[in-house]
Amino acid sequence: MLPVIAIVPPDDGGAALGEAVGRLSDYDWVVVTSANGVRALLGALGDLRALAGVRIAAIGPATADALRAYGLRADLVPKAFTSTAILAAMTEQGIAGQRLLLLRADIAPSDLVDGLRQAGAQRLRDGHAQARALGELGAALLAGQVAL
Repeated sequence: MLPVIAIVPPDDGGAALGEAVGRLSDYDWVVVTSANGVRALLGALGDLRALAGVRIAAIGPATADALRAYGLRADLVPKAFTSTAILAAMTEQGIAGQRLLLLRADIAPSDLVDGLRQAGAQRLRDGHAQARALGELGAALLAGQVAL
């Protein structure tokens, strides 16, 4: 494998995530879209008890496994491991009026955010990491010039 991007902390050094995590009681759901998101969440959290009463959605089994490594269980893991599938699963849960903290990289497509808003999710905050290009192929990928 040849890495073409690196996931790095956001430009604010994680301040926005730290603020959101410090107010987890304001959220009904934490939606995690990668193992990197799990590490960012737990790195900012400090005390697992802050998650009491907050449901956790994981985009797939690898993300759910990353949560389990910290002693956490995902309340929702869709059968397919895509943003479309997690959106459908969350919509089935009835997320209208629910407050969501969405942990995803800045290069993730906007379809999940757009769909959650259309389904009535409120107070939607997202982002936890940024992607940086590694070499010319990575730059082309981030610029949308290469499709995978």
